[in-house]
Amino acid sequence: MLSMSAMSGGQASYYLGLAREDYYLEGGEPQGIWFGEGAEKLGLLGEVESDQLYNLFDGLSPDGSRALVQLQRHDGKAEHRPGWDLTFSAPKSVSVLWSQLSDDNRQKIQRAHFEAVKSALDYLQDTAAKTRRGKGGSEFDRTGLVVACFEHSTSRALDPQLHTHALVMNIGVREDGTTGTVSSLSLFEAKMVAGALYRLELSGRLERELGIPVEKFRTWFEISGVPEELINEFSKRRAAIEEELDRRGIRTAEGAAVAAIETRETKEAVSRMLLFGDWQKDGQEAGWSTLEADRLMGAVRITRNIENELDQAAALATFRLTSSQAHFTERDFIRAMAEEAQASGLLVDELLAGARDHLAHSPEIIRLGRYYGEYRFTTREMLAMEASLLGSAEKLSEDLSHSVSQESVVGALAKNPTLSEEQMKAIWHITEKSGALAVVSGMAGTGKTRMLDVARKIWQDEGFTVEGAALSARAASELGDGAEIESKTIAKVLMDMEKGRSKLGKKSILIVDEAGMVATPALQKLALYCEKVGAKLVLVGDEKQLQPIGPGAPFMELGERYGHAELQDIRRQNDAWARRAVKDIAEGRAQEALDAFIERGLVKVEDVREDAMKTLIKDWHTDKKPIAETLILAGSRTEVGRLNRMAQEIRKDAGEIRGEAIPIGSDQFYKGDRVMFTRNHGAMGVMNGERGVVDSFDLKSGRVSVRLDSGEKVSFEANAMTDIALGYASTTHKAQGATTTRAYVLAGGSMQDRELSYVQASRAREVTTFYLTKLEAGDEIGRLVREMERSRQKDMAHTILRNQEEVRNQQTQDEGQKHERRRR
Repeated sequence: MLSMSAMSGGQASYYLGLAREDYYLEGGEPQGIWFGEGAEKLGLLGEVESDQLYNLFDGLSPDGSRALVQLQRHDGKAEHRPGWDLTFSAPKSVSVLWSQLSDDNRQKIQRAHFEAVKSALDYLQDTAAKTRRGKGGSEFDRTGLVVACFEHSTSRALDPQLHTHALVMNIGVREDGTTGTVSSLSLFEAKMVAGALYRLELSGRLERELGIPVEKFRTWFEISGVPEELINEFSKRRAAIEEELDRRGIRTAEGAAVAAIETRETKEAVSRMLLFGDWQKDGQEAGWSTLEADRLMGAVRITRNIENELDQAAALATFRLTSSQAHFTERDFIRAMAEEAQASGLLVDELLAGARDHLAHSPEIIRLGRYYGEYRFTTREMLAMEASLLGSAEKLSEDLSHSVSQESVVGALAKNPTLSEEQMKAIWHITEKSGALAVVSGMAGTGKTRMLDVARKIWQDEGFTVEGAALSARAASELGDGAEIESKTIAKVLMDMEKGRSKLGKKSILIVDEAGMVATPALQKLALYCEKVGAKLVLVGDEKQLQPIGPGAPFMELGERYGHAELQDIRRQNDAWARRAVKDIAEGRAQEALDAFIERGLVKVEDVREDAMKTLIKDWHTDKKPIAETLILAGSRTEVGRLNRMAQEIRKDAGEIRGEAIPIGSDQFYKGDRVMFTRNHGAMGVMNGERGVVDSFDLKSGRVSVRLDSGEKVSFEANAMTDIALGYASTTHKAQGATTTRAYVLAGGSMQDRELSYVQASRAREVTTFYLTKLEAGDEIGRLVREMERSRQKDMAHTILRNQEEVRNQQTQDEGQKHERRRR
């Protein structure tokens, strides 16, 4: 495992204070060791001396005679940031085994651990060690890292925890001997890969060199044969951190690191001799100590076929990556391959060579070239799928057989004078000016459904049938209700196509709503079928909202290639400032947006996550709007579940829900509870995501009656229904496309990004309020700003190819103009 955090000036004293020459008897930890190309160039070899480390922390040469870097300005002050603590921690089962072994065998584990640390640091040196130079730091140079490695053996609770603090100094030594600060972004981008490589090397050395049995768990490994009870006994430190994480509701790695710091106690300098004695006594009491531990040494002798292991890891990595993205970098591939190869017996050098050879020579891999500074790759299968989609789109765009008469459009627009100019242009585009492929990109709340309603009437008046499709049943239902377009889920439409039940033909219009969320595989099938039967395909969505779960983002690329209409005039929010704020978030200006919300008291910050939730629920409950006109949003299903229970509790305490508890599945409901169906139920006419209120419960028959928001009433047997949940709160993903009067948003967490924030901010007509913790907000809301501005927008592999072609064409044009000027 690998964590990474920025160091402060005083941390040098901590590591040096624990270092002892005779740590085994006197207590403390071993002396630090210098590592890295930069350390060698500065003459730093062997053990870390205190004066050297203090000077380097201050940005000075090891002897303190000169400055190696310029002071940087941070928050208006000139200062030097010392560097980063990369902490490599062995899996818990490794530390527990190590604590129970005899002296000689412990040393073997420690050597394997340090070799794994060095392998990971070597990777960082080769791929992520960069320093800026040139005017404004516009150029990057390769640089040699200066690293002080301190091996530590315990957690702060004095549990066995073999780990190494690799202190990467914020001083790099270039090949020409000059020095400069190190790019932190490059290190952070490579952190997850380095962690996976550390675990890979450690598992490989334990199995191949020491004969210790290891097994893969998701993206890491553990040692087989170490009792779970003993692992739990020696996990007091982790338990303390997890308790704090639960208390605060923290779900991010950055938040976990802060919790780890804030829960730590002062580390005692206890001799390792005493620690091992205590640990092995605990092991004996658990019935598993030195005798059993030593038996695991050399317990297995496995002959691995390295080539087969590499091929399998490469295949799994490729499948995993292309299941969610259209293209990937070498770093993505190495990380995925290293995680898939845990406990395979492979070592880092073998995996890196195999991964790079696979990317360079595999006939299944297509090399796309540089994109945003990194080489990108895709698969032949992905490129073929995209090419099929684009080929169908090209043919559809040239088919003008679905164009309506200008008179029909003019007449329909005249009957709808409240349409905006944008909406009118979009209607012209999809009905009269485009071919059998039309794309409309519209921001949230710009009246896309209203526009489609008018277009539907035009098409129907000219004899076309209009069908709709959307990813979710709820979105399909809303398209039906709002634009009177009979709609199904995309999955159902595709199934009808496959089974020969589709009624699409030459006089058909297929409208795909929320098309920005549709991945390449599904859209390729829709386009191919529309081409085959001669139907028109109309894509309506917003590429800035939530991205497809699968690979690619074809909606945006099709709009770029074949033209599109735009809707930018937001109408949903009542207030002008709120409309501006929604646009600011969508376009990456979170600071301006949040300033507007803060000015109006709509960002509420609490100490811990639980308090943020309580404040949200209290504000929501005191809202005088009907519950059906409010929406509570959170990023994860876990938090949605907690908020739903809190909403139920506060309403129960207020006497708003009452009667006998109704057990359905693992939950309990009451009369008056707001509920949401979590799966389609065709027999009842209920769709996934549809909400309502528990109307009655017949104790004798066991039947529950729910009045839906549509006004319809459905009933079911409580003991036969499992697909229903409390419906006060929803994940943001389920809420895309929804409109409400007021929204209460639990912000922060690992999922917070620009796209999620845009959806959260754009649901409500009147007021949206954000709730979060001080940790998630950061100083002057800075951390939330960074999260809300970070974009995870996807694209296609063909987007890269198109951009490259555009660059080549521009270069050719520029060269032609230069030649013409010279000729004159």
